[in-house]
Amino acid sequence: MRYLRVRQDQYRVLSFGLILLGLYLAINGLPALLGHPVIVSDNLTQNNPLRFLAGEIYRSGHLPTWNIFAWSGTPLLAGFNAGVFFPLEVLYLVLAPVPAFIIFISILECTFAIGMLRLFERLHFNPQASRIVAFFAPILSYFASQSVHLDMLGGLAMLPFMVSAILRLSEEPSAKNSLRQGVIFGTSYALVVLSGAPEAMLYEGIFVALVLLMVAISFKIRVKRLVTFLAIAALVAILLSSAQLIPGYSFITASQRGSHPFNYAAAGPFYPISFISLIAPFLFGGPGSVLPNYFGPYVFEEITIYIGIIFLALAIWTLLRIIIPTGSISPAIDLGSEEQQTRRYLRILTIAAVISTLLALAAFTPLESLMLYVPIYNRQRLPSRNIFALDFLLSIYSVPALSNLFARRRIDKTLFWIVGGLVVAIAMANGLLLAFTKTFVAAVDGGGRTHYPLKAILLSSLFEILLLVGFIGIFATKRPRLKKVIQRRLLVGLFILDSAGFAFQSYLGEHTPTSTIMATNSYAKTFANIVKKSYGRYGLYDPNLYYYGDLLKIGTPNLNVYNSISSIQGYSSLSLGNYEAVTSSHQQASFDPTLLVSPLGKAIALSIVATGSLYLNNFNTGSPNPVTIPNASQMTPGLTNSPLTTVHESNFVGQTIKTNRILIDFAVFNPATGSLENSTTLYDRSIKSIGVSLNGSKKIHYGRLTSQSAIGTTGIIQYTYTLNQPTTFNQVLATQTIPKSGNLGQSIEAGISFPVANGYITLNSPLTQYLTPQHYHLVTTLGSLEIYQRNTAPLVTMPAVANPSNPSEFAAPPIVNASNMPRLIASSIKLDGSMTYKFSASKPTVVTISQTWAKGWMIANQAASGSSGSQAMPAQECGVFICFSIPAGVSNIHASYKQPHLSLALATSGLGLILIVVLLLLSKDSDSGESKRTKNKSIKRQK
Repeated sequence: MRYLRVRQDQYRVLSFGLILLGLYLAINGLPALLGHPVIVSDNLTQNNPLRFLAGEIYRSGHLPTWNIFAWSGTPLLAGFNAGVFFPLEVLYLVLAPVPAFIIFISILECTFAIGMLRLFERLHFNPQASRIVAFFAPILSYFASQSVHLDMLGGLAMLPFMVSAILRLSEEPSAKNSLRQGVIFGTSYALVVLSGAPEAMLYEGIFVALVLLMVAISFKIRVKRLVTFLAIAALVAILLSSAQLIPGYSFITASQRGSHPFNYAAAGPFYPISFISLIAPFLFGGPGSVLPNYFGPYVFEEITIYIGIIFLALAIWTLLRIIIPTGSISPAIDLGSEEQQTRRYLRILTIAAVISTLLALAAFTPLESLMLYVPIYNRQRLPSRNIFALDFLLSIYSVPALSNLFARRRIDKTLFWIVGGLVVAIAMANGLLLAFTKTFVAAVDGGGRTHYPLKAILLSSLFEILLLVGFIGIFATKRPRLKKVIQRRLLVGLFILDSAGFAFQSYLGEHTPTSTIMATNSYAKTFANIVKKSYGRYGLYDPNLYYYGDLLKIGTPNLNVYNSISSIQGYSSLSLGNYEAVTSSHQQASFDPTLLVSPLGKAIALSIVATGSLYLNNFNTGSPNPVTIPNASQMTPGLTNSPLTTVHESNFVGQTIKTNRILIDFAVFNPATGSLENSTTLYDRSIKSIGVSLNGSKKIHYGRLTSQSAIGTTGIIQYTYTLNQPTTFNQVLATQTIPKSGNLGQSIEAGISFPVANGYITLNSPLTQYLTPQHYHLVTTLGSLEIYQRNTAPLVTMPAVANPSNPSEFAAPPIVNASNMPRLIASSIKLDGSMTYKFSASKPTVVTISQTWAKGWMIANQAASGSSGSQAMPAQECGVFICFSIPAGVSNIHASYKQPHLSLALATSGLGLILIVVLLLLSKDSDSGESKRTKNKSIKRQK
């Protein structure tokens, strides 16, 4: 039996990788030990909880194909973001979510560093300089900025391996090498797909395609070898990733992204001003707690391409020597033993990076109209992410300059001027910020703030300038006075300071307690208990996402998988298009407010609503102004069936108020003229009573009409009701009788306001007309949030709840509708999404259950005990829900979700694994020295 012989350089890479992994574990693990793991943004609300859920379903003995907690039920595997088949998902099977995440992200950082090191070897760079840049690449650069997207990191970690495989293809003309590199490339790209980021497949696919095309042309790779490489790479990538790709593609066509064009050139481009992040990443603030909140263009994580200020200076130095002919400036760059080949490689990577940068700028280039027709690119959602290629290129360029610096031990004039130019550029950027601060703030905050704390930003930029000064101080001498070892250690110290400063001002500076990450704090537990007792789902209403930061404390839809409560909302790349179309719930804290009072809201079991006073009332300064009047169709809803209709106008204020006056605005609408009439002679006596109460108390404080006045020529009459004394309340109750729509002189109550000490409060916010005491009552407040519960019980009270003996079994979704309603005897739903219902019906009946329909739902009916077999039934689509027919008598219904084409997908991926093993055996060199001899012959021919 032949044992695998590991070469010496592979041992070195392995030992280097283990050291890196230990360092990255320490970097990511230390905040966790201090109670604040580096799990923020999308990792907090999407990637980590979805991977935890997938691990829980795996442990229950099922494949994680369905998510019962989000969007009233939605596909999990096909949604990509859970990364169900990514190899590192195994961590969530054996570890708790926090340690699993820390090890997960540390392994990805280590993988990216090893990949960069292997790429530098292909470019024949100095080993010591290569190791330094490879170590810092994952904790600086675009990779670090994207650390808030675990799925994106999984894709980016494979990038250097794909580029290395392409470069290696040009070095060895053998057929075995084409096979081997095709397998490496295909496996790497398959891992990009399995990582769970559909975007990374597109961004990296474009870049590596450009590199491959230019390598094939520049090195004149024979068509046979190129076709072999492409065929093997494509076959391996498609087969191996089929487990994710086939289900995912079927979901995309049924998702919210399958119903409209994918022309996103103007949606999320890279703003040109964001290039300033290369030298001053925190000029517009940042996500960390030590800086002002980011107030620049777009999103901090998507536009920050900081590779380190010293690394940038080194990269510019290399770039100048690649562009300017050798001998024009001194000293010439040393690109290692294969200089000509390395120069060709660098030119290819430069051209590919420039093209990717233009694609990232998208709408900011004159080529925008043409970009819409570029294949693959025109299906991207965030073109700004193509900027990763520029960051990737600059990291590569920094290595030769660092190697040259180690050899010469001093800075030449060119590098000195580069450093000086960067210092001036940083100073100018901060000067412009100071000069135009009010303009910047007004553009972002609508002029709401008149000042902004800039001290931290200026100190951050000063820190970078000091780093450059220290760099000059170490190397700017004609004859080096410091020993070589000391010089290098001091330089590495500057790199550590630079990366530490960047990390703590960005992703390490965001403080997220473990109790929030795991939704175990008192807010989350209280909220979960309220939802569970309601036997329904909850909705979060905060369209200005995280205006109320306490949303994270009670748990967003995905965070609440830890508490096993269901939401009408979700947060991932894909959601079912039919469900989103009727609920407008793709965002994790938004939904159509009409769901609060519509039949659909009851059907999806929207029982609990968490929101804040911002969406129930507005505080205004100055004197009360009339409320904006809605159009006539909104003013007279549902008043066409009777000549006289009694309407109860009731509104929650959303916060406790103390006042002694209530102002009511009336619109006097004349249907004959189609306009509002301003006339106190049409004084409306339709208000029968008006009063206030606190927290729904039965004790109501009634007010009496004391004055009326016309508001200019607005067509609005304002009535003042006075309470006997200043009263504390948070609920308004008004009873109004309105004549049938169309009668001349009808008056419609248009808004209520309350004078308070510093101004007045109006009830004219989005939820005011829906979140009313007729439908909801205030349960409690959790920090800045108010929790409301529907007054009416679920459509069908579920007799069975979670099975105590089976922790993976939960209360089943309620029955939405049933003609000739049967008697529900028992019901439950398991973690994998399978549901059981036991009915007793007097006649054949169609039953609809509150679980979102998707292709793949199957129904089986086990008849009454004593009968044999089970009858397969098709799951029908009734609106957005699952429905099915049951016969007369007792029926035991079992509903389960079978991911379409899953068997084919798994079989295809299994075939891909077998193919990889076979191809690696076929491509294995018969002699350990054959590969090296072939490579040397190839180089001689090229020379």
